[in-house]
Amino acid sequence: MSRIANEIDSLDKKLDILKRMTFQTYQGWSWLKSIKVGEVIKFSNGVISEKVEHSTYFLKFKVTIPPNTVFPEHWHDCDEMISVVEGTIYEDELGINIGKGQNCFIPKKTPHAPRSGGSTATVIDIMFVQ
Repeated sequence: MSRIANEIDSLDKKLDILKRMTFQTYQGWSWLKSIKVGEVIKFSNGVISEKVEHSTYFLKFKVTIPPNTVFPEHWHDCDEMISVVEGTIYEDELGINIGKGQNCFIPKKTPHAPRSGGSTATVIDIMFVQ
């Protein structure tokens, strides 16, 4: 593939990402910061998220995802580090497949839709970094 074709392909991928970044799919630093430590959020798909730590530069959440559940596509204006405590997390478009004890990094402004696998709930620790 020529250099120009590679650049066009790269621009097409960036444009696709920008097209999917809507307000409805946005979970920004300000909103994440506004959640109090100890506060639990229950999403309609059964996902449960609890804020466990809050500092100036990072926010930590413990998230429990029911078996074989997809978290709807969303994005953040901050970086995200995911650590699997129990179970497995997949993100097909990003090529993520991590199990217990493994970590992954999702850069800010990257749309993602993680899903759990298996027959038991997946538990992850998420750290958002400003």
